Amino acid sequence: MNFRVAIIKCFMLYAVFSGRAKRSEYWWFVLFSILGQIFLGIIDAMLGLIVNGQGILSSIFGLFVIIPGLAVCSRRLHDTNRSGWLQGLFIIPLVGFFFMIRKIIEYENKGFEVPTWEALLTFLFLILFLGCGILVNIIFCAQNSINNPGKSSNKYGEDTFWKEIIDE
Repeated sequence: MNFRVAIIKCFMLYAVFSGRAKRSEYWWFVLFSILGQIFLGIIDAMLGLIVNGQGILSSIFGLFVIIPGLAVCSRRLHDTNRSGWLQGLFIIPLVGFFFMIRKIIEYENKGFEVPTWEALLTFLFLILFLGCGILVNIIFCAQNSINNPGKSSNKYGEDTFWKEIIDE
């Protein structure tokens, strides 16, 4: 699958979280998202469209690609015979991080000085667990397709590799 076909397919399946996606489809869409953010970030900077450190065009683009990005990641995880819910691995540390931030804000509101170790622990918690969740997803999405022995399917559906070659 080439770049153009992968991007078109991801937008045609905008919010389809079922089925399977080949490795090339997923990684072409990731590249498209990264290049789009960089390009629009440069345009934002050149046109002065940065508000509170965030570019307007790149933010709109990010909102536009988040749903198909989650959908293609879910389909990619299905292709490796894993649940699409594994994308949520990075959400768990974010929840813990927000609870820790809330506690730090409560300290400050009561007039207490926030212990340095607690602020450092909050930061380390976020980096460590968020990084681990993202790393696990990258490893899973980089793996080969997994099919049932002797078949071209797994519990998430049929392997569409040969159908794609015939269609192209």
